[in-house]
Amino acid sequence: MAGDYVETSLPNTAFYASKPGPSTKPKGVLAQGVVLKVLTPEGNFIQVQAMTGEVGYVSNAAVVPQGMLTANVPLAPGAPPVVEPESPEDEPAPDPEIPGIQPPDEAPDVSPPDDTPAPEPEIPGIQE
Repeated sequence: MAGDYVETSLPNTAFYASKPGPSTKPKGVLAQGVVLKVLTPEGNFIQVQAMTGEVGYVSNAAVVPQGMLTANVPLAPGAPPVVEPESPEDEPAPDPEIPGIQPPDEAPDVSPPDDTPAPEPEIPGIQE
């Protein structure tokens, strides 16, 4: 609602100068934990005002009510300024690393079965 305070929940939240359309490029990105004042909810976006006074739009999916983050980020005003987004062509993304996951062990050496036929199963209570 207008007048509420929210904070960015993503590390690179797109910040738009005007309400975004299909070809609108963001003005910059906001770090996780940036406190914003809600001015006007507008569909999937929210018009907000940063603590620096800058007004713009963010996706309502990229913010949570102030104080909801469990990350160790400051909640007080004085949020970092809007920064220019980095071009995705600058650096390739690093390979993902999952701590604790090791490559699989080699499969054990298994000998093929011998040619002896399996015995007939015995079923209790059935006689021939």
